[in-house]
Amino acid sequence: MSEPLKICYYNTYELKKIGLKKIGKNVLISKNINIVGVSNISIGDNVRIDSYTNIIAHSGHLRLGNFIHISSGTFLACAGGIEINDFSTISPNSSLLSVSSDYTGKYISNPMVDKKYCKAIKGEIILEKHTIIGASSVIMNSVIIGEGTSVGALSFVNKNLDTWSVYAGIPVKKIKNRLKKVLELEKKIKSIF
Repeated sequence: MSEPLKICYYNTYELKKIGLKKIGKNVLISKNINIVGVSNISIGDNVRIDSYTNIIAHSGHLRLGNFIHISSGTFLACAGGIEINDFSTISPNSSLLSVSSDYTGKYISNPMVDKKYCKAIKGEIILEKHTIIGASSVIMNSVIIGEGTSVGALSFVNKNLDTWSVYAGIPVKKIKNRLKKVLELEKKIKSIF
């Protein structure tokens, strides 16, 4: 990354100063994001999080592996837990919602109302290695996206997805199998580091 662009990102040293304790090397987080709950976040090596991302982790957790890119405008609701494994990418304006509300009308859905009147539905989201989430997609709670799987733009994921597959749609449907060439590229990248 060129020097002028680096000034727009916090580096690992600066992030440790603001309270992120579990943070790897070569981490760049935009200075234009919202993070709540830094003590519930762990970040591996070679991670970049771009502008206008919202990470809400005052409860639950966010665990980011190595070689992760989270594009601008992403929303991570971490109360049920979110784990994003190595070499995964989340494209702009996507939402990972490990917590949701009951919309049946039995409860109120509003964080400003006493919790006894609300019902949170929580479940961990896990993105296995080499996952790609296309732009403006929504991943719901209690979902595991299998290794090497890609999700097309504008998709809605509310179920577990198989490994090495390409999915898209509302609701998401399998389109085809995905090639595994990225595993060879992963070996080359790891030999450099």
